[in-house]
This record gives sequence, structure tokens and C-alpha cells, in this order.
Amino acid sequence: MTFALVQLAFCWVAADSGSRLALWEGDSEREQLKLHRSLLAFGQTILTAKEFARFSAAGQLPSTETMARQADEHWPERVPGLHPTGLLSFHGLYQAVYRVGSRSTHGSFAALASGRPGDHPGAPGGGLGV
Repeated sequence: MTFALVQLAFCWVAADSGSRLALWEGDSEREQLKLHRSLLAFGQTILTAKEFARFSAAGQLPSTETMARQADEHWPERVPGLHPTGLLSFHGLYQAVYRVGSRSTHGSFAALASGRPGDHPGAPGGGLGV
């Protein structure tokens, strides 16, 4: 799943690197800023005052779904085999890979399924092993 997200971000940036590269870098800086602020509760910091000021003004990426739709607007007409719509589009793959693959990351109830066909949480005797 992580590899798919990096590929999507790269394809989104590459479609308009003049304006999007700074947003991608800024998004990384905003994540560092979140970590810095979290560490303050422990009396620790990771950013200098200059970095803190710069990172506070950093750009932010659009949602993953938005990036997928925008990649679909740019790449399929330029690369044979890419699809502008459907399951084999960036947006379709986002739905299939990211939404399903991120269930365990986000603590989804569906992530508790054992993976056996027809087994899911809430099914009699299934999912949670109860």
C-alpha cells in the first residue's frame, strides 16, 4: 500500500512539478512540524526556530483521492495502458488498494477479519474467533 501511495504522489507531482513539488515538500515539513509539537509535551524538540517558522508556512497536499483524480486527468492520454476511469485508473486503484489496504492502519472493524473467504467480523463464529 505504501508503495502505491508514493507512486501516486510522484505521478501527481510529475503532472505539474512547477507548482506541485513545493506542496509535496511542504507536506513533509508539516509532518515534521506535527512531530515537533508532539515532542514538546516531553520537553523535546526537533526543529530550530527558523525551521519551525518555515514549516509552519509550508504548503499542504490535497487529499489522496483528489490527487488520484487529478492524475487521471493528466496521464492516461500520455501513457499507453493507463485508464482514465474504472478500476484500472489511479482513482480506481486508490479505492481498491488504499481504502482496503488502510483498514488495519486506521483500526477498522473490517480489519479484524481473518482473511478466510466469507469470514468477516460479526459473522457467526467468524472474524474475531468467538
